Formats: sequence, C-alpha cells, structure tokens
Amino acid sequence: MLDVSLELKGKTGEVGPNYTLASCLRRFTQPEKLSAYNCVKCSKTTAASKRLSIRKLPPVLSFQFKDEWYHFDDDKVTHSTLGKCLKSQAYMCFYVKRHLDYKPYVTPSYVVAREAEAVREKEREREKEAALSRELDDALLKLATD
Repeated sequence: MLDVSLELKGKTGEVGPNYTLASCLRRFTQPEKLSAYNCVKCSKTTAASKRLSIRKLPPVLSFQFKDEWYHFDDDKVTHSTLGKCLKSQAYMCFYVKRHLDYKPYVTPSYVVAREAEAVREKEREREKEAALSRELDDALLKLATD
C-alpha cells in the first residue's frame, strides 16, 4: 500500500470543478526547481530540480488531499470545514487502475533525465553539423571569389 498526499489547490490557491485526480497527479509529478542547492561534491550553489514519481504501482494506492477539507460532489469540488465534513454522509471513491493512465506518473526520474539528455545530445549534434556546413560554405565562397 502507498499513501500519496496531493495538493488540490492550483497556483492561484483556489479549488475548482476542473481539478481531477489526473490533474493533481500531474502537479505532484512536475519537476520542482530547488533554490540555493549546495552541491556535495564541489560545495557550490547550483541550479537543481527534483521530481517525484511512483516507481511501481502497489496493489492499493491511497490519495489524500493536503491541509484543507473539501466536499466532493459528482460535478464539483468545494472548500469545506471539518464540522461540515463530519456532519455529511461519508462515502469513498475507488478508482480502478485500468481507468486512469498512470504511466506518466510512474516513470522514474532517471528515465526522464536520460531522455532529456538524449534530446540535448541530438541538438548538440545538429549544431555541430550546422557549424560545419557554414564553415564549408565559407571556404567554398572564398575559393570561388579568389
């Protein structure tokens, strides 16, 4: 079993009807920039980021929403209080794995880093080829004008 705490509020701090489990998971797994990160090897402050992901889906995956109380209806999510939640009729909602594509949230960060590095390497190769092509064009132009 795994218990994941999700943030239901958006960047503006408001809760809206368009917040879904998938959108909360997207925000949970987005890379986060770390400020003033000190490198252990060189002892310098460097730019860094962290990204949370779920390595492997467990048989039971439990989600909870941080800090606040919310009332979930079929068509909307509204902010609530503990008192209102305790007075309301309790129910639980279960999602079956096959109904939600969890793949974007379970990709390990090292795989994402490798893919990003491969893209950067291809871009560097394209830049080298373009520089070589410009160099050859300049050399040919010089030969033609001499």
